[in-house]
Formats: sequence, structure tokens, C-alpha cells
Amino acid sequence: MNRAQAARQELENHNKTIETLKTQQLQAEQEARDAIAQAQTAKAELTRVQQQAVQITQQSQLEQQQAEAQISKLRTEITAITNELNQLTANRDKTAQQSVTEQQQSEEQASAARSAAVQERTELAALEQRAREMRASMDRQAAAAEEQLNQSRQTLLQLQGEISQLEQKRTAMTGQAEQERVLAQAQVQDNKAELEKISTDLARLQRERTALETQNRQATAQLEVAAAAPPTPATPAPTSKPNEQDLVAVAQQWAQHWSAKDVEGYLSVYADDFRPSDGSSHSAWAAQRREKIRKPRFIRVELTGTKVKFLNDQYAQVSFKQSYQSESYKDSVDKTLLLRSQNGRWVISEETTR
Repeated sequence: MNRAQAARQELENHNKTIETLKTQQLQAEQEARDAIAQAQTAKAELTRVQQQAVQITQQSQLEQQQAEAQISKLRTEITAITNELNQLTANRDKTAQQSVTEQQQSEEQASAARSAAVQERTELAALEQRAREMRASMDRQAAAAEEQLNQSRQTLLQLQGEISQLEQKRTAMTGQAEQERVLAQAQVQDNKAELEKISTDLARLQRERTALETQNRQATAQLEVAAAAPPTPATPAPTSKPNEQDLVAVAQQWAQHWSAKDVEGYLSVYADDFRPSDGSSHSAWAAQRREKIRKPRFIRVELTGTKVKFLNDQYAQVSFKQSYQSESYKDSVDKTLLLRSQNGRWVISEETTR
């Protein structure tokens, strides 16, 4: 019993270890999700900055187009003024020529022509001054447009630098998130390996516990039989005693039903009060066995090295090496069946796997 208590204590310790590993796994998965969320936030910020850069570029192009249109308009006006100036110059030359030709004809006409020429020169000077002012204004506007264009270019370069920094930050965060994800996966794999080891140890402890309980029940049964035996040798011996071949036949029949996927025949070999090693009820165990036997396409069970041990007239042990094979699973284990006489036939009361 001390050994069973120690096994139970070890089982509880393993359960605590499993809970701790599950908590660590959840924490690792949460950290990975947080890193991915940070990477997504950085990506959204990068998209917003890129959109802002596109808007500024489009605005700069629009302003440049407007400045070029205004410059073109000013050039058109200067061309018109220059043409007008040329026309006036031509008119002046023509008038001067007429004045020289007509000077001899009329002094008054010459004076009037000179006055007209002076007036035309005044107007020409005014037009030239206006043209210079318009050219200076156009140069100032062009310089302002060029300055605004340079500022837009500098802003664009600054935004491109910020975009580059955000790209580097996103790359770093993505790499960090990937590294954390890989570490989390490695931790999960380690946890799975540890869980498998714990499960293996747990199964071993359960088998040992079942074996101890079987030994206790067998010892109890032997004590009960010894206590129930008559005190005097006058009691006649049983008229019929089971032989080893009968018990071997029971085990072989059990294996044949299993290989044929004959679920009802398989279950009929078990006692009505059969107790599964995992502590579940008889009905739950039977439902589970029906599902596991019907699921594979084929099952092959072979028994070798069969040994029979009589405990008394009512109980016997049949031990053997069991080889199981289906399309997806294969194993070989040592198994012991505790057989009990029930209603004139031998049935399986307990089943132990080592």
C-alpha cells in the first residue's frame, strides 16, 4: 500500500507539472500575439505616412503646374507688349520719315510731328518701364515658386527618411516577432515532449498501480478462499478441475473476436463486473472499445508465449505477449488476464498491461 500511495503522490506531482507547462505555453503564445499586434500597428503607421507623402507630392506638382501656367501667361503678355512696342517703334520710324519728307512742306507739320514723336517716345518709355516691372514681377514669382518647390522637395525627402526609418523599425519588429514566434514554437515542442514523457510515466504508474491493486485483490481472494475452506479434510475435492487448454482457448477466442472486429463477441468474453484499469465505468469502457475496434479497416492480434497460473478453482491468470497491428498503429506488449469462473464459463475479470 505504501508503494501505491507513493505512486499516487508522484501522479499528483506530474499533474502539477502539466498545469505549470500549460500556463507557460499560454504565456508564450500571448507574447507572440502581442509582438504581431505591434508589427501590424507599425505597418498601419507606415501606410499613413506613405499616403501623406503622396498627397504632398501631388500638391507640389499642382502648385508647380499653377506657377508654370502663370509664367506662361506672363510670357504671353510680355510678347504682346513687345509686339506693341515694335509696332510703336515702326510707327515712330514711319512718322519720323514722314516728318523728314514733309519738313520742307510745312514747319507746323514738322513741329507737330516732333511733338508726336516726343509723345510716342514717352509712351514707349512708359511701355518699356512696364515691361521691366512685369519681367521683375515674373522673376519674383518664379523665384517664389522655385523656393516653394524646393521646400516641397525637402519635405518629401524628410518624409522619405521617416518612411525609411519606419521600414527599418517594421523590419526589426517583424524579425523580433518571428524570433519570438520561433521561440514560442520551440517552447511548445519542448512542452509537448515533456507532456509525452509525463504521459508515459503516468501510464507506467497507472499500470503499476493496477498491478498492485490486482495483487491485493488476488491476495484478498486467496485469503477469502482459505477462510471459506472447510476445517477438516473430510470435504470431498471438486469433481472437475479446469485445465490449461481451456484457459488458453478463452484467451485465443478473445484475440480472434478482436481480430475479426466482432465487438459483441469481444465484449462477451469480459465479466459483467469487469473493472477497467483507468477507473472508468463498465458502460463507458464498453462504448470506448466499440469505437476503437470499429474504426480501423483491419486489426490483427496474435498471442505468443502463453502461460497459465491457477490461483484456485475460481481464479486463474493467463500471461502472454500480445502483438497488435492495424493500418495506422502497431505495438507489442506483455499482458496478463485475470480469469474468473462465471455461470459455468471463464471470463476476463481484470486486464493488466506491462
